[in-house]
Amino acid sequence: MFPFPGRHYGIGNHPIAPVRVVTASGSLVEMPLSVIEISGRRIPVAGGGFWRATPRIAIDLAARHIAREGRALVLYLHPHEFDPEPLRSHRGIARNVYVNLGRRSIAGKLRHI
Repeated sequence: MFPFPGRHYGIGNHPIAPVRVVTASGSLVEMPLSVIEISGRRIPVAGGGFWRATPRIAIDLAARHIAREGRALVLYLHPHEFDPEPLRSHRGIARNVYVNLGRRSIAGKLRHI
């Protein structure tokens, strides 16, 4: 779950801490992707495009903020973000720019964290 009001995904008012989900088949713990709250607004820090566009120092500050709150840093990183070859999207040049921008920084940011 992504507790962020995204355009195509996420639920903005979902809890940011782990939630136990109980079903007839059993239970599980849902680990929401990491966000921080600043002045009542949720800022995503979970990975993907957010990591590609965010400077390492900001990710570091956000990770420390999350740790101070006693939460775990929950990330998602796409395998293609570690591929040294540029991606080519069938969705056009704008998508090519988006999926390739900042990809080279992902491995370094992950090693740092």
